[in-house]
Amino acid sequence: MARKLACRSNFKFVLLIAVALSFSGCRVQLWDPTWFGLPQKVEEAPAPPSIPEGSKRAAASNAEILSEMYQVIFLVSPKNVPDFGAYLDTLNQGASLEGIYNGFVNSAQYRQFEKQYQGSGGQALKVFSQEMALLEKEFKIPTIFSFEDAKPLASPLYPKGDPSHSSQAEEVRVIEYQKKRLSERTAARKAAAGKAQGAEELEKIFKTASIYTLKRYLASQALRVIRQKSTQANKSPEILAQWYSHWVAHLVKNRKVDFGLELRNRPEEEFHFKWAMEADTDILTWEVLNRVHRLLNVANQNQK
Repeated sequence: MARKLACRSNFKFVLLIAVALSFSGCRVQLWDPTWFGLPQKVEEAPAPPSIPEGSKRAAASNAEILSEMYQVIFLVSPKNVPDFGAYLDTLNQGASLEGIYNGFVNSAQYRQFEKQYQGSGGQALKVFSQEMALLEKEFKIPTIFSFEDAKPLASPLYPKGDPSHSSQAEEVRVIEYQKKRLSERTAARKAAAGKAQGAEELEKIFKTASIYTLKRYLASQALRVIRQKSTQANKSPEILAQWYSHWVAHLVKNRKVDFGLELRNRPEEEFHFKWAMEADTDILTWEVLNRVHRLLNVANQNQK
């Protein structure tokens, strides 16, 4: 469904995708002199090895999905063609969509956006808190959040001697930050005494969080639900499809968000159930992540 449902890009993104495909090893003709009435060159370069049509279609589909993924996650268009091509090449070689997604949200660029755009405002925070509380109902043991979780993603701690590691002072800073976050979470769990945090409490905790932080956390919890349902689906295959279709129908009916294409916006739970029963789990996972990011993107735009 996701490979058929990927958003159609404007000319700028079509050009970007075409160039990226060339970086990823696919031969793409961007123009032909005969289009403008110009004569063709007599000399012809040796024909490159032929690429199967199926591989070409898969690469083009992956490029569309990757472009959509980048835009809904970062809220900007991809501009670095070589980097985009490298990600596309990784995807074409068999990397999972979830793996690419995790690379994006744990990247230095995403971390910078979390720091740069502090605060998200009332509507996005309210939607986040309500949807997070809803996802938490799927777990027997609730996740307990603290005020430390509202902060941007911590910088990675590199091994000593790593050339990318800046200084001993930076190492100490990161270690202390991680210790503080762990301490805050431990205290929050004790205070909660095993009870799930409601939407109102979550609003207070994440009040200062960036929209990027909210998106990362809500998507992370959705991934946890998928993993849990996937494990249960080994015994009952319909379990994951039932949750997915019910959750999607809830978003379509109650949130009134455009999720990119008409099929994604259909409110019939049965339609989404049938699709989920046949869909690859990785494709289904991206559909969930896509909806999470689009939901909060729209909520954040509506309050401006």
